[in-house]
Amino acid sequence: MVTRIKPLRDGRLVAVLGLRKRGESGDVLHHMAVGTFLGANSTRALSWSKPILLVPREVGTCEESDFVELPNGTLFFMHRAVSCPKSGPNCAQGENHVQSLVLRNADGTFSPQPPTTTFPNFEFP
Repeated sequence: MVTRIKPLRDGRLVAVLGLRKRGESGDVLHHMAVGTFLGANSTRALSWSKPILLVPREVGTCEESDFVELPNGTLFFMHRAVSCPKSGPNCAQGENHVQSLVLRNADGTFSPQPPTTTFPNFEFP
């Protein structure tokens, strides 16, 4: 299920998706997919990338996600996690919000970073 679609400055779209493995019941994991328009205006088609996992099962069950594109192209995500199964660097026990960065690579692809509750050494551009 698609929960949010937003445009990037370069014209592509990012869709936030809740996905579950086929044939499995249980938690929906949040992913993102990048959409690119192909063709001329009259024949434009939208092609989507494969889903990119944002919040792994070990971090918690994510209920909602939203993001903003930073000036350098990095995507800053906020996730509302319903449950965190363990304490540790990525999730404090009982924490219900985690955040993550998805870095834009030089080739235009994206690399998600592990979700965490804080970014102690990160300076927003």
